[in-house]
Amino acid sequence: MNVFEMSNAILFHPVDTFEYIKSRQKSISIISCILLLFAVVVVRIASIFIVHYPIASIQPRDANIWLEIVKLLLPVLTWVISCYAITAISDGETLLREIFSAAVFSMIPYIVCTIPLAIITRVMGRDQLQLYNTLNNIILIWVLIIIFLSVRTLNDYTIVQTVKVCIISFITMLLIWAVLTLIFALTSQLIQFLCNIVRELRMIVIE
Repeated sequence: MNVFEMSNAILFHPVDTFEYIKSRQKSISIISCILLLFAVVVVRIASIFIVHYPIASIQPRDANIWLEIVKLLLPVLTWVISCYAITAISDGETLLREIFSAAVFSMIPYIVCTIPLAIITRVMGRDQLQLYNTLNNIILIWVLIIIFLSVRTLNDYTIVQTVKVCIISFITMLLIWAVLTLIFALTSQLIQFLCNIVRELRMIVIE
């Protein structure tokens, strides 16, 4: 099964696809997964420019592309790390490679549906904003359901175990974000402090 067949299968037969990933994990190309992750980014950026302006949550001229990339990639990557950490201590059966592959393929509904939905907005007005948000939420729920099925299938968990692991993994994600935010804040303050010292030293030398 190649990447295109897996992408199609994940939409309608996610459990079978994850069983394939579990049994053939060495045959899953990491390069293909990275390209799919890149496709997620491209789709997001393209949608910013395509969505009709009365409906768009962010206008192209106001968009911070790097921030949008981080907002997409950070949840996926931190989910992979947190889920692997939790399953490793919860009798899980997955490797980091499998969790990464499953997380990326779980984004296929987003890749497939976002651009067509953005194009449809070209004939929609502000009064259809609620409909647009609902369709976006359906795509998000679809992705989350597939992620849930990936955790259950790859680890051979019961539904209760899967719910518990997903909740703990989500909490771990939040903790990772909090730590990263703290490190960023402290680093920024340290850099600012060092810059102030350098500025003071320069003033002393000049005087």
